[in-house]
Amino acid sequence: DYYENKGGIAKIINTEIEGKGFDGGPISLNGGNIELENIKIKNPGDHAIYAKGSKKLENKIRIKGTLEIDGAKKDAVVLKKGENSIDNPVELYIDGDIKQKGDTYTIKAEDEGKYTKVH
Repeated sequence: DYYENKGGIAKIINTEIEGKGFDGGPISLNGGNIELENIKIKNPGDHAIYAKGSKKLENKIRIKGTLEIDGAKKDAVVLKKGENSIDNPVELYIDGDIKQKGDTYTIKAEDEGKYTKVH
């Protein structure tokens, strides 16, 4: 699902998601805060999570419990800078465990440190 945060945190808990979704992956963010807890993502296409920076909103993804990704074809989690150099960085916090099934397991952070941060 496409999600653009207007404030607060979107929480997805104890859920199974299947399919490609919209704009890069079944979980796709262009600004906003999302918390994933005990999530299984099956057959996501290229990426399970695709996040891009936004100048208007902070960009934070927090993974709690277990995130299980089954069948990502490319990088499982992609963090990209936004369209401008002034965009807020995408921040990924891993407070749990990521399990990967399939050929790939990667977190790709474009320009880590300046535009993206992995905690």
